[in-house]
Amino acid sequence: MNKANTEPFSTPITLDRDLFMRRLIASLGHLNEGILGSELTGAYILNVGLSMGAAIEEEQ
Repeated sequence: MNKANTEPFSTPITLDRDLFMRRLIASLGHLNEGILGSELTGAYILNVGLSMGAAIEEEQ
């Protein structure tokens, strides 16, 4: 991972990181559910979560 630009920045958007990520995952889930169906979408979201968890663990 490129750590050259890790300083936080501010924007006029009041959406915090947690809410942003929840909405992003929900939007991806709804989009994929219409294309792939519920079962494959559940597997997709699970794999995204596992991938993100692994990336977070690498940072510690």
